[in-house]
Amino acid sequence: MATIRDLAKHTGFSVTTISRVLNNDPTLNVTDNTRVSILEAADELHYTLPKTRRSHKNRLVHIAIVEMMSLKEQLADPYYLYLKNYVVRNCMEHDCNVSYLFEQSGKYQTLEKTPLDGILAIGIFSDQQIAQLLEISPNIVFVDSSPDERRFDSVVLNFRLGVEQALDYLLYKGHRKIGFLGPAYKLDQKKRPALEARRQYFIDYMKMPVFTTSI
Repeated sequence: MATIRDLAKHTGFSVTTISRVLNNDPTLNVTDNTRVSILEAADELHYTLPKTRRSHKNRLVHIAIVEMMSLKEQLADPYYLYLKNYVVRNCMEHDCNVSYLFEQSGKYQTLEKTPLDGILAIGIFSDQQIAQLLEISPNIVFVDSSPDERRFDSVVLNFRLGVEQALDYLLYKGHRKIGFLGPAYKLDQKKRPALEARRQYFIDYMKMPVFTTSI
């Protein structure tokens, strides 16, 4: 198991900086790229905090994590990377034994032989992928998507509230010329092209012409 000095050697950052990032020190002022690099290295080298290691022997719940994005895609998406690392960290801090599912020849598999208590699925998955996951465990919680609220628990962001809070703040500060910068379409819960929800919330809330740029 990697040590914090291994992380320092791997990333080039000091032991102090790495420790403060991993412990979510609110007084630490570092760039997002630095945080991403450290969190990704911790995940890659399977580093866990000392207090988590001490409780490892008492873990009873075995959770498998399955990800929508490949490692290369995650590096290009800091939000997804943060999300994944916080999911992993919280699982381990709550005394869960964490493993990963990987896709091989179109089928999900795990290297662990211990029976799974459940699966945390991060991102958007197709109906076929969900059917394969159900063959592994009937207990699935989706993070950042909600493919079927009648069948699965899910954790998703309240985009409407987030957009409204951001706009309220900008308007309070006296800004009136506000535009939306982002894509017009994204994938919906079934991986089909759909209107970008945040863009529509912006339009509905502002009730005025919107300048958009697709990226």
